[in-house]
Order: sequence, then structure tokens, then C-alpha cells
Amino acid sequence: MSTCCYICEESYTRTLNPPVTLTPCGHCACQPCITSWQKSKNSCPECRQPIQKVVQNRSLMNLIEEQQKNKRANDEANKATTTTSSSSCHVMDTARPATSKNRQKEVLLDKCEYAVYIIDNSQSMEYYHDGKIFECEHNGPIRKQRGVMRWHEACSKIRQIAKYNLQREVCCSYFLLNPNTRKKNLSDWTENVDFVTFDPLHEDVSTLNQKYEILITQLLSAGNIRGSTPLDEITRYFGRNLSKFIGDDERFAHKPICYNVITDGQPNSKTAFERELKYLADHYNIFLTINLCTDDDDIVSYYNELDRKIGKELSGMDVIDDLEAEQREVIEAGNTFFVYSAALHVCRMAGCYSVVADLMDEERMLTHHANKLCNELCGVSQNEDTGAARNRNRDERPNCYERKNYVRFIRGLVKAKPNVYDFKSKQMKPIIDVDKLDTLLWMNEPSNDAIEKLQKWLTKLNQRGLLLYAVIGVVVVLVLLKAIST
Repeated sequence: MSTCCYICEESYTRTLNPPVTLTPCGHCACQPCITSWQKSKNSCPECRQPIQKVVQNRSLMNLIEEQQKNKRANDEANKATTTTSSSSCHVMDTARPATSKNRQKEVLLDKCEYAVYIIDNSQSMEYYHDGKIFECEHNGPIRKQRGVMRWHEACSKIRQIAKYNLQREVCCSYFLLNPNTRKKNLSDWTENVDFVTFDPLHEDVSTLNQKYEILITQLLSAGNIRGSTPLDEITRYFGRNLSKFIGDDERFAHKPICYNVITDGQPNSKTAFERELKYLADHYNIFLTINLCTDDDDIVSYYNELDRKIGKELSGMDVIDDLEAEQREVIEAGNTFFVYSAALHVCRMAGCYSVVADLMDEERMLTHHANKLCNELCGVSQNEDTGAARNRNRDERPNCYERKNYVRFIRGLVKAKPNVYDFKSKQMKPIIDVDKLDTLLWMNEPSNDAIEKLQKWLTKLNQRGLLLYAVIGVVVVLVLLKAIST
């Protein structure tokens, strides 16, 4: 029995994210995640069967709360003899597979246990000079450089991704799309020439640093620019040979894998590429990330359409543009209660299999997902035993439906964290705007008071820039009514 939502990996709670059962497959997820999921997909996120009905799973919630009650009773009984921290009010999901990553170093918690990066080294990468580079200067201002080769933009992104992956100790491989030779098997790619693999579980720091230098100085050399964009071929190779890189244990097909393409163009064969992606989706738990190194409207439109076409068949898909464009999308989606920082952007570029990473540029977040995002940005996690400080914060955290206490708790955590650079305003700011978070939580609180409902309605109109139109409309109606009465 899982006590965590399959999508967001948060423990179920009766008020915030109660469990629901999907029929006919019988899999469970939390209500907020399924509500958001069904806006674009009507298949089970776990097995991809069509969803016919969503039913509240009250028996599961009752069982979870009974387990919580028993756990608290046992902890109280052992309190005098134990030296560990006070017990959590959340039940651990022992069925979840262990991860090898240092999750304490992740900006947002990522479900992927392995990542494959395909570096497009086709000739168009050096032909066009419409690339952009965003570089952070010692955790301070971000400098934007325009008019660079697309290859330089791709290299900048890979460097940032590789540093982040070393920090969080994730197993990953980086492959050039076009190797030195062109045969029809995986031996085309020569290790430390056409690809490099990082395995923090079995390699020491010195070896990992040497491999990072190989990646930066050899694989990302401008001398490696060649060929076209055979994304269908390399996707086919990995679809048939992924077990060589990850292992052959019986859980392999269910391990979350990030398949990440850094590219500036469309595949040579769109039909073949889409067919191979569907093969990956049928056989593996794949999260696809496309990092674009171009503003070409046709190319951007193709990958956005690809997301709509096959995103339902994959475990998830994200198309990532540059930092400035992604921040603009996050703000336009209505998510202004946090700063879309450089670190957050790198986290998403690396391929973050997370419901909040996916939602932030698509729709205005509601209470549950805003709560999850704020907790992770502040280093608080429900389900991970990742250090005493994080566990202590988790245990002391009020429920977000206790709005005033929760906001006070988050405000204290935000004050203890360094400010981040907001590229839009060109200022250093707290990672979370606690006042805007407070407004978001207040807006979603249930209310029976008519005046408070009116206040929330006016606030919602104001957030969407419609308040002035509403006022004008009311005035016009009043004028018309007065004219009619006279």
C-alpha cells in the first residue's frame, strides 16, 4: 500500500491532497494532481489506461490516519528512551525505491534515477549566430550575452547541467548526436571521445572531475560539430540498449529515466523520431526534456506540438527555452509568488521529473502544489530522510491550511536563505514572496462569508488584469438601470 501520490510523491492528507482511485485500473493519486493531470491527459499517470471515473478513496485515508495515530502513540511511548528527533506526522512509503542521489542538493526533488543527455552537434549549431548565454556571476547578477553561436549556447547549458548533476550525484551519460564514425550499432560512440558517463556510486571525486574535464574540453570542442540531426537513430539505439547503461535488474523497466535532448533543429525524420519515442514510452518510464538553443518559430512550434501529440504517452515532457523566456512564461501563468532563479532554471534544464516543475509555466498553482514548491525551495520535504535539519523543519511545519502559522513558518525559513537574482527586475530578492503566497493561500481557503467571497473575487479579477473592466461594467449597468428607471 502506497501512502504517497504517484505524481507529486507527497503523503496523502485529508484536507490538502486526499487520495483518489482511478477506474478501471485501480491506481491511486492525490486529488489536486489528478485534477491538474486531466486538463491535458485522460489516462492513468502510472499505467496509461484511459480513466473512466475518479473516486475518493476514503478507506485508504482512514487507514493512513490510523497508522499515523498508532505511530504517534508508539513514539510517545518510546520518547523517554529514544534520542532521535520527534516523530513525523506523515507516514513513510516503504514501497518507494531507494535513490542513489543526494536529494538534499536538488533544487526541486526529481524522480529520475538516471539521465541521458543527447548533445546536438549538427552543422547548424555553428552556422547560426542567434544564440543567447545567461551566466551567473558568483550567485549575483545574471549577465546575458546575445548573438553567439548556437553551439556556444548549447555548451553553456551543458556546463551548467553537468555541474548541477555532479552536485546532486546523479548517474548520467552525455552523448554527441553525431559521433566520429557512422555505423549501425552502439560501438559507434567511443567512450571519452563521443560520450562520457558519470557514476557517483562507484567513482571517486577525482575520477568524476577528470570526466567533467573530458566533457568540457573534448566533447564540447567546436571541432566536433558535424553531420545533421538524426534524433530518430540515436533514440532507437537507446530504446534497444538502455539496459546496458542502467542495469538488467527486474525493476529496470519501472525506473524513472530522463531522456534529455539539447538541440537547435527538427529531426531528420519526424515520423521515425516520434515512432521511437513511442517505443521508449511503451517500454520504459521516460521523462522527455527538450532544451532548445534557437528562437526559430517553426522549430519551437514543432516541439510544442510534439508535446501535445505524444506527451500523453510519455511519463512527462517539458520543452525548455532560455531563462528569460521561461521566467516570462512562469509569470504569465500567474505564478508570481516565487522568483524563477538561475538555479531553478538549471534544475529544469537538467530534466526535472516533478509535477511542480512541469506546472509552474503552464497554469496558476493552487494550494497543494504551491505548498509543495515552497517546501522544496526552503529545504523542507515530507517524505525524504535527508538530514536532521530538514527532518526537524518537516516535523515542526504547520499544515498549510493553518494559513497564518504556515506563512509565519515559511517567512522564517526564507529569511534564513540567501536572496536570489530576479532577472526580470534585475534585483536580488527572497526566493519566495511570502505576502503573495499568503494571498494565494487565502484565495483558496473555503469561505461562507459573502463579503470575504466578494473580496476574493475582486482580488482574482485584479490578478488577471480585469478589475478595471469589471468596475467599468458595473458603472455602465448602474447608469443603464438609472436611465431605464427615469
